[in-house]
Amino acid sequence: MKRPSNKGGKGGVAQITPFDGAVMGAKDCVALMHHLAARLL
Repeated sequence: MKRPSNKGGKGGVAQITPFDGAVMGAKDCVALMHHLAARLL
């Protein structure tokens, strides 16, 4: 899911920097861990 970033107006194309990618990856990982923990408990 690519959401257009609000910094810079390049149409709807969002430039994903390695830092943004890492942050999004971390959020996805945390969300997945919470999902798995909720199912196991």
